[in-house]
Amino acid sequence: MKILLVDSCYPINTRNIRIVKSLKKLLDKSEVHISAWNRDGRFDVDEEDIKYHVFEKKAPYGNPLQKLVALFFYFFYLKKINATLQPKILIASHWDMLVLCSLIKAKDQKLVYENLDLPTATRGFVRRILNKLERRSLKNTDLIIFASRFFQKRYDFFNGSKVVIENLPVTENASIEKRYFYESDKLKISFIGTVRYFDVMKNLVDSIVGLDVEVLFWGGGPDLNRLKAYTIDNTQVKFFGSYDYSHIRDIYELSDLVWAVYPSLDFNVKYAISNKFYECFKYCRPGIFAADTCLADLVKHEEIGFTVNPYDQQAIRNLIADAISNRELMNTYKANLANFKGKRNWEDNESTLVNAFENLLR
Repeated sequence: MKILLVDSCYPINTRNIRIVKSLKKLLDKSEVHISAWNRDGRFDVDEEDIKYHVFEKKAPYGNPLQKLVALFFYFFYLKKINATLQPKILIASHWDMLVLCSLIKAKDQKLVYENLDLPTATRGFVRRILNKLERRSLKNTDLIIFASRFFQKRYDFFNGSKVVIENLPVTENASIEKRYFYESDKLKISFIGTVRYFDVMKNLVDSIVGLDVEVLFWGGGPDLNRLKAYTIDNTQVKFFGSYDYSHIRDIYELSDLVWAVYPSLDFNVKYAISNKFYECFKYCRPGIFAADTCLADLVKHEEIGFTVNPYDQQAIRNLIADAISNRELMNTYKANLANFKGKRNWEDNESTLVNAFENLLR
């Protein structure tokens, strides 16, 4: 049985790689293909046993107009790939690919919506248009996979199958040798991931001046060079560059707190759950999350981390100062994380994922 996962970027995100590998491993006689769009001329990705079909057309990230024009060509590419492969199941990653897949879906095919993010835009009327496009496409959809438990309540109108499969970390090799080390007597706050949202990062580094704390940045991203230039004279800020994800445990273990704050005015941030939350949960390190979000409500209710207004430097400074003077509170949060009930590894999701696909085929 053939399955085609459709994405609008290349390489595809790690969550979709996990989905593909889990289906290949556990779904009987499955042959999984990926249609991806190489928008910025990346080199080929070497993923073992994954069958890629890559559409090559430049459309820079951050330029929605160019993407919209190029989507027209990607649509016809997908139509050709779908006709050639004739997969039994189409998986549309994100709402934009759902729109395209709903148009190319044949009567004997099943369509799965991989709902990683909610449609969002800075202007409310644009977001309403996107919501209407998504809702119309869902009429031709058989299953929604929610990446956040908070997304589900926004889709009560959908009559098809629904399942929540959150983006838990994979089980790592416990015997792997440590690669990353950093020691300091100061409170260590780590940001781990793609460096973006400069204004929020700026608020963090501005708020720590004079406090007994260091901020460690792990990873690259579009705002990395700008942030480096801004903090060039700030000795409390350290940059470590890209990291090997298989050693991410090292980074969490050397950190006292994890900065997981995103701009809460973004509609999607209100309902999403970042990968950092699951990693904090798995490695028992308290995180700092954006206030006025569904995730913040969970964190406060379970007493497993801190929440703060991303746009208020004084509030950020007060929170960090309190953490420095009250290490016992962080120890309490660590204990609560260790005792918190719930799935901790991606493999805990696999039976739910496979059952959902098997039910589609009955």
